[in-house]
Amino acid sequence: GLGIAARSLSGLLIGRASWAMVYFGLLTWGPSYLAQARGFDIKGIGAATFVIFVCGALGSLTGGFLCDGLIRKGVSRGVAVKSLLAFSGLVALGAFLLLPTLSDPFAAVALLAMTAFFLMWGSLYWSFPALLAAPARVGLIGGVMNMAGSTGGIAVPILVGVILQMSGGFAPVLGFFAVCSAIFVLATLFISLDEVRHG
Repeated sequence: GLGIAARSLSGLLIGRASWAMVYFGLLTWGPSYLAQARGFDIKGIGAATFVIFVCGALGSLTGGFLCDGLIRKGVSRGVAVKSLLAFSGLVALGAFLLLPTLSDPFAAVALLAMTAFFLMWGSLYWSFPALLAAPARVGLIGGVMNMAGSTGGIAVPILVGVILQMSGGFAPVLGFFAVCSAIFVLATLFISLDEVRHG
């Protein structure tokens, strides 16, 4: 076996895959959304995409600092990681529900940039293999988790393409990302740090 409880393994894999679908979805469909739904030209798309992903990079660092800060204040590492991840997923969920209601394209970019900032707290998922697995299995669990993320990342442009083709609009795509964000939160909360199996 992988030396990790089935419940936690399922939460880890589903959570990572759904996170990757939202994040890589932003990466792959974000520019065409800004062009087609928001009327940006190619120069505007380039600038907007740059801003969105700089915010993502800053978010990744901020999530790490916040997690360390919570641990220093006496919060257990597992609770700190799960809380920050769940919060980031809820922010993404809210953002995808709010996006269709915004009429100003610059407000849409600001919202996507904020979403990327919080979404990149997802880097904290890399804390789970060490928290859940026996030392000899940390690399294996990390690899399996990464495979789940890559699978989600590969699937999402195809799924979005199918949704767009069938619906002809971006509203169902935003709904799809909202659902992925909700699954990310639920799966992350499903990971139990009390059932760690060593061996």
